Amino acid sequence: MNRGFLTVLTILISLNAQGQKIVKKIDAEINRAQVESHIRFLAADEMRGRMTGTYENEITARYVAEQLRSFGVTPVPGQERFIQEVPLMKNIPPTMAKVTLGDSTWMLWEDLIFFNKQNETFTAPMAYANYGLEEDIEDLDLEGKLVVVKAGTPDVDNPREFFQLSPQKAARVREKGAIGLFELYRSQALPWSLLQNYLSGPRFSLNTDMGEAYPLAWVQDGKGEWLKFFEANSELEATYEMSGADQEVIETHNVIGWLEGSDAELKKEYLIISAHIDHVGVKNLGMEDSIFNGARDNAIGTTALLTTAEFLGRNRPSRSVLFLGCNAEEVGLLGSRYYAENPFMPLENAIFNFNNDGAGYNDTTKMTIIGLERTNAANMLTEAASTFGLEAIQDPVPEQNLFDRSDNVSFASKGIPAINASVGITAFDDVITKYYHQPADEIGSLNFKYLMKFYKAYVYATWQILHTNERLFWVEGDKYEAVGKKLYGTE
Repeated sequence: MNRGFLTVLTILISLNAQGQKIVKKIDAEINRAQVESHIRFLAADEMRGRMTGTYENEITARYVAEQLRSFGVTPVPGQERFIQEVPLMKNIPPTMAKVTLGDSTWMLWEDLIFFNKQNETFTAPMAYANYGLEEDIEDLDLEGKLVVVKAGTPDVDNPREFFQLSPQKAARVREKGAIGLFELYRSQALPWSLLQNYLSGPRFSLNTDMGEAYPLAWVQDGKGEWLKFFEANSELEATYEMSGADQEVIETHNVIGWLEGSDAELKKEYLIISAHIDHVGVKNLGMEDSIFNGARDNAIGTTALLTTAEFLGRNRPSRSVLFLGCNAEEVGLLGSRYYAENPFMPLENAIFNFNNDGAGYNDTTKMTIIGLERTNAANMLTEAASTFGLEAIQDPVPEQNLFDRSDNVSFASKGIPAINASVGITAFDDVITKYYHQPADEIGSLNFKYLMKFYKAYVYATWQILHTNERLFWVEGDKYEAVGKKLYGTE
């Protein structure tokens, strides 16, 4: 028999034995009582929905930090604490706002939704600038004008991506002297009525965004009538009026811990395990129950982070691990975005981001992995799920744009291969919407027999990622492939 074949066979047998050993340890050491205690604490009524900027949200951060400490996780090298301050601004909506154009008036909420505000009254000329891209404005005189553009870009008609593009457009036209920006919102993917409900309360932003007060708003234009109007009329004046808007600096924190790897060389590389620790708080909407406990979203995910930290603390992996409890996810992925822009450890040393977040589950035979097909980690993730009796499936509802709606995208945008593990969702149906961002999302509705399979599969997948010999990366042609090559110097 060929000696090389025997060597390969011996290695495969050894790896299989190691895999079986770690599976047995996972099965034995992950304890339902501990798992349940985490979720019971995080989703308790006393935590009042863990809303960003609240006292209960800070208790959540402290709980996660002290649990990590008890598992042998330490602050990141060079840091004294487990927390990272995230500078947030709470933007309180105006009580009155309108824009008058001749005989027509745009009214607050009915026609206008503001993202950045300025309490003032003034009259100024208006200028239409297509999408507000660089090539759209380069030859335009925007000095002292209110600029009107179409929301999105020629290639982007997704309302959730509009949110990311709006500040960029505002900054671009401000550089040319504009004094305000209005985007014509015409997408049917997210109805105006839902936007009103979602955005009518206080909004949060990083304190580093936008700077001074500056009018930035969406204008309802579902039928495209205002688009036709501005395309046909270039000489216009408008009167802008607003009052009652305010801002408040908010103190909140990410939780960050470090577990150094056991291998002298491999420990220089690390895996980011993340989950958001906030939820949507208390909402007095006339319901009998006003506390949005967030058992599924995201006490399940936070518990996945803690369960993994406890197991790895007892079974030190070869590579290092950075545990990131992200804050302010529900108000715009702000905590993870801030960390990605202000990392404690070099991003180019991160091999992967394994996030855990979800809206809930409607299939207890599945483990839904958003982005499963987008990196070369798919096989190990699929194997980890099947080992504990689950089927790993990729995003079943791409129209929901789930990949870009959780903290994994903050790292993907930097080039790090990043995916999001979720409990089994196969459709955004009534079973999901019954609990998603609803007071009904309480611990009493959870299936712990299923969750134990999910947690064990997640920990096993984490172990495999930490010990793979393959360089993890985006599949060829992925939208983040180019920035990934730049990050890792493989262009």
